[in-house]
Amino acid sequence: MSRQEKEEEELRGLVGGSAIGAAASIPLGYMADTLGAVGFYPIEGLVRYIAGNSDTLGELAQTIKRKRQGKSTKVAWNYVRGELIGTLAGPILLIVFHTISPLLNWNLYGPIGVIIAGAFAHSDNLGGMVADFKRRAKSSGFKQGFQSFTKSYYMQGNAIFILISVSISFFVRTQGFEPRENFLAGIEGTLMGFSDSIGAGLYAILMYKLAKRRANQLKTS
Repeated sequence: MSRQEKEEEELRGLVGGSAIGAAASIPLGYMADTLGAVGFYPIEGLVRYIAGNSDTLGELAQTIKRKRQGKSTKVAWNYVRGELIGTLAGPILLIVFHTISPLLNWNLYGPIGVIIAGAFAHSDNLGGMVADFKRRAKSSGFKQGFQSFTKSYYMQGNAIFILISVSISFFVRTQGFEPRENFLAGIEGTLMGFSDSIGAGLYAILMYKLAKRRANQLKTS
């Protein structure tokens, strides 16, 4: 197995960790609503943080498990560290947008609010992608690192499913959906948060199997 294949195998292994992250944000949001916390954005932020980043915590657990099994975790640790740093974007944008929205008359539960929802759901994966690109560029130089990065099935899957997730959320909001309740914020955040990590992992597994099958067919032809 080549170095590239070993690195991809580590990244594909993160999909198991994504499934570990429980959608605790939905019952938490429901409880907060029943206690009268609708519209209280710090609670919404907590709900969205749990919803959007439970997959990252699951991937962290999966990486720790892999390390205890004596398997290589260098690539996975680098990616997860980037994810953890990326989780800071959601809370920062939430505070900034709620501070300036009264001045600009923005409805943060309308289409523009997808920026906040997307930050909570996907900034962890974006942080992981930045960290992975830096690792590749440092190891092989900018050009080869960039080529390696764009050829990574896991990174391709990340980009594809983040774009799909944000596009769907934006469209649904243009049709009148406004997640003002924490319960709805939890549902939206959970669906968006799991779509990128699980989607990226499954995409990478599928593409790897297809590439391997093509390679075997070329050998036998």
